[in-house]
Amino acid sequence: MDNKSKYTMRKNFPKALDLHGLTTQQAFNKVLMFLKVNKMIGRTHCKIITGASGIMRKDFYHWTETPVMKPYVGNVKKAHEDGAYLVRLKDN
Repeated sequence: MDNKSKYTMRKNFPKALDLHGLTTQQAFNKVLMFLKVNKMIGRTHCKIITGASGIMRKDFYHWTETPVMKPYVGNVKKAHEDGAYLVRLKDN
């Protein structure tokens, strides 16, 4: 992907993903695709909103350790708001 395309996508692609209303499998798939696209367009960080309670919040950390997500995730930390996480994407 050329730099102009990356810039356009960075400008138009959301920086945060809200998982409210999704099943666990839908959320896992959306997170994986969201991380892939953010890495492809050159972002270094993104935000995932799981909600303050529920299974997604508990599962999210485990998802980031799976072999399919590990190539994209540098580290994860809680955001300032409850139920949101900041993901630092790996450099390469």
